[in-house]
Formats: sequence, C-alpha cells, structure tokens
Amino acid sequence: MSPEEKLVAKTLAESLKMDFIDLETAPLEEFQGCALIPVPMMKSKCVALLNIDMVEKKMTVAMAEPNNADTIMFLEMMTGMKMTPVVATKAGISRAISICFESPVEHQTQLLHKLDSIAVKASSEKEVSFADDSLEQMLGDLGENDAPIVRLINLILTNIVFKHASEALVEPTPTKLLLKVGSGDAWETIKELPIGCYDPLVRRLRLMADWPFDKPSEGESQRFRFMQDNQAFFFRIINSSTPSGKEIHILRVE
Repeated sequence: MSPEEKLVAKTLAESLKMDFIDLETAPLEEFQGCALIPVPMMKSKCVALLNIDMVEKKMTVAMAEPNNADTIMFLEMMTGMKMTPVVATKAGISRAISICFESPVEHQTQLLHKLDSIAVKASSEKEVSFADDSLEQMLGDLGENDAPIVRLINLILTNIVFKHASEALVEPTPTKLLLKVGSGDAWETIKELPIGCYDPLVRRLRLMADWPFDKPSEGESQRFRFMQDNQAFFFRIINSSTPSGKEIHILRVE
C-alpha cells in the first residue's frame, strides 16, 4: 500500500466521520467475519468483514467505499447483522482476504476456531466439540476458497449424496446444533456444532434456495441445485417448529 493510498483513505474517513483501519498491520483475530461469506463476494465488493458481536448482532466491515449503501444493505441481508462501516484501503482489504483464505491452512483453522468460540460465547452454552475430527479435516477441500459456512453446507449436501440418503436434518437443541442425514426413521449424526452456528447456517441455506428473507420462515422452499463431480443434484428445504427451535429438513428431490 502506497503512502498516498493510505492518506486518501484517512482523508475519506475524516470527511465521513468514520474510523480508519490499517489492515496492512491488523492481526488475524481482527478478520473473524471473513468466515461468513464467500471469497469471490468479498473481492467483488471490495470488503472485509471484521469483528463480530453475536450478542448485539453487529459486525464491523472494512470498505474502500464506505458510503455504498447498497453494499451495506446486501451484507446485512447476507449475515443478518447490523453493519458498522470503517474505511480501509483496497490493498489492506486484499491482504485481509489473502490471510484468511489464501494463506497456510493453520491460519484458516485458527480463524475458524475463533469464529466457533464467538458462537459458543454468544449462545451462553458450554463449548461443543466438532465430534471426531478437527475443523481442517471436517471441511477438507470442499471449496477451499469458500467461506466456512458455505463449506459446511457443501459437507451436508455431499453426505446426502454419498450416503444415498433422502434428506438431511438441521436440529437445534437447547445446548447444541445437530446435523443428521438419513432416510425414514434411520438417522446418522454427522456433526455437532455450537448452537450459535444455527442462524448463519439458515441464512445461507435460504439464500441458496432463493427463499426471500421477507417471506415466512415456515413452509417449503423452491428447488435448488448442488453440483458434485460435474453432476447436478437437486434439493428443497422444509422448516418445522419444535420446542427447541425450527428444524430444517433438506430434502433430495429429482
């Protein structure tokens, strides 16, 4: 980043009465929110999602064009959180994205663990482990340049396909979130997650299924497509209420 670029960004921040953040020197823990949306989306909109307040449902977003109301509105729809924009340079934003998703896998795993701990803290529940393997093993190469929440959904849909199951179930309980696949009465729990992961998972599923956020959350979604090994598979989402919250059924359809 050139001194001129930083000076222009600081001047813009002062004129808009916003904070400036130097992402050229910011530590990895500042980039928590980058795990919530896909890399191409952040690159195209030139933003980096930063600190998350799960309790207040607020997030800081670094932007080269912080007065772009359309981008802010889009990010709030994507994440379900109120955005607080700060000014950053394009070079700084590129560095943040690169550190999170194009750096060694231990950096990505560290970020994922940080996001996990935030969700656990927000839910005021004790920490729930990711079952029998690490986050790195769990997500594997299911879209290495995608946000973790996208990779997690890829994991669910891939399990339905390869286990020849008819559906998956996202089941909230008072203390954790269960991910199951099965057919009929035969169910297998494939992952246990912190209950704080429920909201971002549901928001992403609704976006994939083109289920507008202004429509009721009860009912059935449109059919959506998932590509696996150059083959198309189709799914539909159905919500149902339980004492612990809304269960999400992801049905495989033809």
